Amino acid sequence: YTVKAGDEVAFDDADFEKIYENSRCTGSLKYVEFSRPDSAFNNAGTLYSRYGKRSETAFTRSSLPGTTFGYDSYEDADYSLDDLSFVADKSFSGSVELSFTVYGGTGTRTNQNATGTLVITTGTSAGTSRYVGNIRYNTTPGTALQINANDIARLFRKYTSGEALQYLTLTSVPATGSLYYNYYNTSKYGSAQMPLTASTAGNVVFSYSPASASEYDLSELTYIPSGSNYCTSLGFTGYSSNGTTVSATILISVTASPVSEVYSVTTKGTSVNFPANSVYSAVASATGFGLSSIQLLELPASKAGVLYSGSYAADVTTAYSYGDGTGSMSQLRFIPNSGFTGSVSIPYVALNSSGTAIGSGVVSIGVVDSVKKFTDISTSTWCYKYVTELAGANVISGYSNGTFQEKNTITYGAALKLIMLAAGYGEQAPTVKGSTFSGYLAKAKAAGLVSGNPKLNGPITRLQIAQIAAKALKLSTTGLPSKKPFTDTNDVYVQALNAAGIIEGYFSNGTSTYKPNNTLTRGQVSAIVWRMKNSVQ
Repeated sequence: YTVKAGDEVAFDDADFEKIYENSRCTGSLKYVEFSRPDSAFNNAGTLYSRYGKRSETAFTRSSLPGTTFGYDSYEDADYSLDDLSFVADKSFSGSVELSFTVYGGTGTRTNQNATGTLVITTGTSAGTSRYVGNIRYNTTPGTALQINANDIARLFRKYTSGEALQYLTLTSVPATGSLYYNYYNTSKYGSAQMPLTASTAGNVVFSYSPASASEYDLSELTYIPSGSNYCTSLGFTGYSSNGTTVSATILISVTASPVSEVYSVTTKGTSVNFPANSVYSAVASATGFGLSSIQLLELPASKAGVLYSGSYAADVTTAYSYGDGTGSMSQLRFIPNSGFTGSVSIPYVALNSSGTAIGSGVVSIGVVDSVKKFTDISTSTWCYKYVTELAGANVISGYSNGTFQEKNTITYGAALKLIMLAAGYGEQAPTVKGSTFSGYLAKAKAAGLVSGNPKLNGPITRLQIAQIAAKALKLSTTGLPSKKPFTDTNDVYVQALNAAGIIEGYFSNGTSTYKPNNTLTRGQVSAIVWRMKNSVQ
């Protein structure tokens, strides 16, 4: 087989069958076993079963011997030969060999065998590269992109079951555009503005919570695009204080205008066809070009349901073409688990006819108990997703005339109710006659979420929202980065909610502000509450 460095090559079980048939064995091929490869295999790549799919399994030199790979319908093997592939290391060159033995016979007997050798070599005849994006960003030409250190810290906790990120090193820099440290030259940590190139980036250690001015601050990484309609990536390895590591990739999409999220809503247990035409339109509108196919970057969580391509589970390696027929986007459909409600996100890269990514987007699906509509909220309303899913979960409601009025300033009492419901508190009956939200205030005081006597019919500020929400979610205020995320507030609850990815600030020329005294609209609070609810799930 021939494979390009960094690419995958799938094994064809028919090739092994030919080895068996060309030997003096009788009967039919049943399964294949590989011998232990030599040490050169470690630097060549990795052998996988179901690469990029559910139940993906990687094989080491020591685990490969004694493992059986069944041919066709042979069920007594450990894995299916048809699911086997080799993923070459990015630095792979030359060739590597795998010795194997094919076993077969008549019926269930497998007393016939023959040996062979599989040679994998570098070349240019391999297919399109597989795009990877554990963290994904989108920007437009001329717009600087700030890498969010909290995104990396949350990914690290997810992949290590709760360990804290201490620092990271870069393993690759974007092939297109430029990456800088301290681009705006406003940081008190590390050096002045510094371009990060392939030869220099790996020598810098970026701290999640720098303790001295000599350390480099992870939050000071800035990407500057060059051109339009492309995807590029940034690789890193993160470390915890006890040496646990996580290696991952940040995918950056640069398009002429933002690729719109494609959103649909369905009721619990009802399947959804993949919105191929809407995805095509979103990409064409953002790039000016039509896509040829897409590659999925992530599949729905198993607790949510399964994305199918025809009668098989979809994967993150196939290029699903735009059009009809087998292997096309139109054959994709999501089937939610019977009891699941919540939000499903399916990110993708859009590929041109050459298999090169021209942008990245996301398809989102809301699974609700029932779809509740408001007369002033449509699919084009910016908060439609948040309002629809929260209303379907009976967290949010509108006015008696059937409207939602997303631009109205929300009251303290209404916001308090939404926050508590999203955090898992139950409905609270009024404790004061004629005061709708008095029960929530009483419960909030008892739980330590609120102090004093706020005016339930008055406005609520962004600072108050953050304080109540962080306490309701029981977010830790320890272990936060030493550098405060905003220049206009040092409140630890604001910082904790920002680290959890629930609230954002306003970024301009290297400075982030939170505007703690600003009030919020009903639409803005629906976005915060939606993020809270999904973080709890």
